[in-house]
Amino acid sequence: MKKVNSFFDLSLLKKREKICLEEAMKENRRSFIKKTLSASALVAAGSTVAIASTKSENNASSNGVVVGKSPKKEILYKQTAQWDAFYKASY
Repeated sequence: MKKVNSFFDLSLLKKREKICLEEAMKENRRSFIKKTLSASALVAAGSTVAIASTKSENNASSNGVVVGKSPKKEILYKQTAQWDAFYKASY
């Protein structure tokens, strides 16, 4: 059998297919990275908003009392005649 010279070289066609597949894979990777980065940015923004809202809730729920670390002991009750009268009346 005689080999017929065709207009297209099959080895060249295979190389082009391989290049196209590699470019498609690169594009898939790029789109995946873009989607991942945008999703992580949304998560970071959402968590920042959540943290900021919880801090404002803590300030609102403390009724003006400063919340924090202090070496001083807070005195909530001091025994006086007025408190004794109040407690006797409430029981």
